[in-house]
This record gives sequence, structure tokens and C-alpha cells, in this order.
Amino acid sequence: MSKIISINHSQKSHEKFFIISWNLGNICNYKCSYCPELLHAGDVSFPNKVLIISTLKYLKNQIPKDRKLYVEFTGGEVTLHPEFKAVISALNTLDIKVGIITNGSKPESFWKDIAPKLNHACISYHHEFAREAHFSKVINILSEHTTTHVNIMAPKEGVEGAIKFLTNLSLNNENITIELQPIILHEIETSRELDTYKDDDLRRLRDFKTPKINSTKDPFTTRGDMLVTHEDKSTKQYSAAQIITNKLNVFKGFNCFIGLETLIIDYRGYVFRGKCNVGGPLGHITKRPLTIPTTPIVCNRNHCHCNFDLTVTKEMSEN
Repeated sequence: MSKIISINHSQKSHEKFFIISWNLGNICNYKCSYCPELLHAGDVSFPNKVLIISTLKYLKNQIPKDRKLYVEFTGGEVTLHPEFKAVISALNTLDIKVGIITNGSKPESFWKDIAPKLNHACISYHHEFAREAHFSKVINILSEHTTTHVNIMAPKEGVEGAIKFLTNLSLNNENITIELQPIILHEIETSRELDTYKDDDLRRLRDFKTPKINSTKDPFTTRGDMLVTHEDKSTKQYSAAQIITNKLNVFKGFNCFIGLETLIIDYRGYVFRGKCNVGGPLGHITKRPLTIPTTPIVCNRNHCHCNFDLTVTKEMSEN
């Protein structure tokens, strides 16, 4: 296989969005063994509603006018924020599209209230804490009202169970997308390699084909499969998870469009181009101005490890 020279959005509509991923805090009701402690330590308070809304108003005025702002709240567990419902309602009035990444553990009544106010929901199944029956009910509630993506985490000791549960969900739901998610070794900050899967399990992850799920609604999407172009001009579409499991996530020296297509706000309130933190902080949510990049940045990481950063345009540098 010839070397990769670029990755681009496979859907042109995705080029029209500017995405902010905001980690509202490291308070979480799960303590997954494969999750970095800093994401569930619970030692940083949530920002209040006024600060969240004022920051997003400010950033909306800074991004290119031809892009629509989409903010995705993550954590920790975002739904534990005491003003979360009020934040979502306020954003609905500001022409800011909104989505969440959640473990779905809140009661069904919570989801029935908030689901109609979301443009997108990504719900992740963590087998150490989640209950299959409750998780399935929450998927049904979300998918009735909003575009819903389901991630089934596949730790090295639970690949077979993850595949079985994913297959069952795909047979009993419609209007969702679903994906098997491999686990990254969070201890190795410099390389972010896949966990130490057995050869057979790694092969199953690479070869697994997600069952086709019936869809009767037009989904709201801001990201999706990426079009990978090779030096010999051949192209192929991959999801972010497939890029990782096929070990194609090596873009050191590439021009990366984090900061031009995305920003992240970490759980401490610092603003970065991407979750890799390449280029360092651009500022903090409590201070103005915040510097928004106008040019791509050269990647200096050995691996691109995060789905969020992988679904950003990357081009081989001419240097």
C-alpha cells in the first residue's frame, strides 16, 4: 500500500461545520478501568451556565462566517452538570447546534425531557457499569427524537461480549448508527497505541462489519467517514475507529486543520486546536481575547489517537 498523502471529509456537507468539543468537567459516575483518571477524578467543578453561554457566543463571532457552529459537550459525564438542561435550552435559542457524549446512565425521564432539544447524541456503552436493559431503553428514547450514534467499547477482556451486544442492538433498533470502539492505552502519552489485544481479538476488531440498520429519518451529521488518499491516487473511506484499528493513524509532519475546523475546551477551561493539544493552549474561557488560528498546524505526534482529531482534514506537508 502506498503512503497516505491526505484525508478529507467524505461528505462535503461536513466541511460547513465548525465543531467545538467542550469537556465540561471530570465529574463522572463511572470509573472505567480503561479511562484516564483525570476524566473521572471529580476534582474540577463544572463551569456555570453564564460562563458557558457567554463563551460560546464569543466563539461563534470568531469562527468563519460560512461555517455553522456545533458544540458537543463531553466529560466526565455531562448530564451530571446541575444546570445542564438550562444550558441546552439556552443554546436552542442562539442558533447553535448542540450534541452530547454520554454514558446514558440518567433516568429515562431525563432523556424524555432533553432528547427533543438535542441535534445529536453519542451514547457509549461501558460494560463495567452500564446495564444493557436501561441502555437499550435510552437508545430508543434518543433515537425517536434526535440523531443517535452508539459506541460499544470493546476492552481486551470483553471483545466477544461487545460484539454480541452490538449485534443484538443492531437487530432491535432503527435510526441509529453503531460502532465497535477499540481501547487505546491511555498510559502511553507519547504514542497512544492500541491496547494489548490478543491476535485473534485484534483480527476480529479489524474485520468486524457493522450490521446495516434501517433508517427512516434523515440524520443530522457533522462528521463521518474520512476519505483517505494515497500517493498512487487510490482512495478509500474509513471511519475513525477503522483508521485506528488498521494502524493508519500516523500523520506526523502533515498539515492538520485542527483549529480551522475544530476547537476543544478541556475540563480546566483551556482552549486548544484539538484533543492532541498540538500547538499548546490558545487561551482560557475566563479571559479575552481568545486567539483563533487562521492556518493549519504541522502535526508533531507519533499517532493521532482520538476520533475527534481523526475526523479533521490532513494534508502531507510539501516540506
